[in-house]
Amino acid sequence: MFTYYESDTAPEESKSLMEQSLAGFGMTPNLHKILAEAPATYIAHNQTFTSSMKEPTFRIIATIVFRTIHG
Repeated sequence: MFTYYESDTAPEESKSLMEQSLAGFGMTPNLHKILAEAPATYIAHNQTFTSSMKEPTFRIIATIVFRTIHG
């Protein structure tokens, strides 16, 4: 079972990352709520996602799929 953190309950190192997710997606995806427990993993995920999605069309599609899967 995973712990789902909110920006006010997340470890200190993850709070700014969660705020960035909220600003970027308009919500905090459940995957990001789980990743908040491990800030290094959260950062690696964000870097991989943003660097691999340079094309705006692909970013939109990925965001839609991401939101559908992860709430």
